[in-house]
Amino acid sequence: MPGNAANLRKATAARTAAATARAENALTAMIKAGDPVTFRSLAAKAGVSLDFLYRNDGIRARIEHHRSARPGQRPEPALPAQDHPSSVVRTLTAQLADLKRCHRDETTRRAQASWCWAALRIQTAGGFSGTGDADAGWRRVGLTVCSLAAAPCR
Repeated sequence: MPGNAANLRKATAARTAAATARAENALTAMIKAGDPVTFRSLAAKAGVSLDFLYRNDGIRARIEHHRSARPGQRPEPALPAQDHPSSVVRTLTAQLADLKRCHRDETTRRAQASWCWAALRIQTAGGFSGTGDADAGWRRVGLTVCSLAAAPCR
């Protein structure tokens, strides 16, 4: 059995050397391609574990060097496509805000019209001045012909 332990050490060293070579090759390829260098991206590309990368001092130093050498060159998130859920939500939120504004404007306009009709009924009954001066009645309730002519929202 003494030969078995030596074989296990050789196999472990060979696996470690192969994993180190894969990590080194992947790191070199990422640097050449200009890809962002992170522990996770290298582990995925090389097929090694994060623990292996953190325990290997040489590879860890290279990753940290390349990660800090270009802190401002991280890829910016892409703008969402038109059919992406967040853009749909934004579009619908903007439409809802517009519809609420239109509803508020229309409600205000209808309230003014109701006021005007009430004032007109009072005026025609002679309740304001009794003189039949139509403009005086409108002025007394604070309305003008222009306030009734407000354009509807749509």
